[in-house]
Amino acid sequence: LQCFHSGQETLPSPPLHPRVRLTSNHSALLTWDAPAKNPALVELYRIYYREKGVRESNIHDTQKRMFEINNLEPGKLYEVVLKSGNAKGTSHLTPPIVFATSSQVLIETSFYRAETNLTAIIIFLVVFIIAATVTVVIFVKRRNLCLAFKHKSNTMSVYFENPFMNLQNIQEVQTSHTGSATN
Repeated sequence: LQCFHSGQETLPSPPLHPRVRLTSNHSALLTWDAPAKNPALVELYRIYYREKGVRESNIHDTQKRMFEINNLEPGKLYEVVLKSGNAKGTSHLTPPIVFATSSQVLIETSFYRAETNLTAIIIFLVVFIIAATVTVVIFVKRRNLCLAFKHKSNTMSVYFENPFMNLQNIQEVQTSHTGSATN
């Protein structure tokens, strides 16, 4: 098992930020940045591209950080992946980049990141759950208040008021009774 892991510390990681820019209706320029891990140890980059939905891939090796893809058909979807390598082996593949050729307008595509969509979905779900929880709490509180007023019993209710106000009201009542008694 040890022989499978020997030399892995010298392998490069996948190339960073691959981009596709159409240069004509029949060609595109693929560019990328050096890998984060062991960029100085990269001996070649291997590019795989094909028409989307087709099983067979075209494979090309280059030492540069760019590659011109030629002989593309206008109006077709293509996908491309790449990896970096040296004498010890190769990195994992980059996520696929899907791009379209056009018969009239040149379209530049950017790198698609699945993690970005996943982050947006997680944020949306968290906000949705918080909003739903707040809505349920407000609904339950209002529902309980409505039920409390609907089921008001005819029995004597006890109200807790400000004792100062009660003393003031008692004094006013007493003064009005003593004043009417003297009249």
